[in-house]
Amino acid sequence: MKIKKITILDASGKKVYKGGLVGLKYDKEAVKRVCIETFNDENPCIIHESYALSVLADQVELILLNLNRNKILITNELLSSLPDVDLTLYLGFTIELEVK
Repeated sequence: MKIKKITILDASGKKVYKGGLVGLKYDKEAVKRVCIETFNDENPCIIHESYALSVLADQVELILLNLNRNKILITNELLSSLPDVDLTLYLGFTIELEVK
């Protein structure tokens, strides 16, 4: 299974984000780390950065799919299991997975 899109809903059910995992905010140091590990590139171009974001999004996807739920509450516990993506703004919100 793959996650096609996610929707993040606030406490009132209002949609605050809808899109792919790659569109979330990832830690710049994590992106740089992946670029160094993969391309030995400390100053990555946009192509290398895009690839690194894809790698990080794949890691997030694996963690979310392993929860075996289509609706996931964003808690501190979830945030600690996803250290390379910044979802702190959405603490207490719900992620809905669109899986294909």
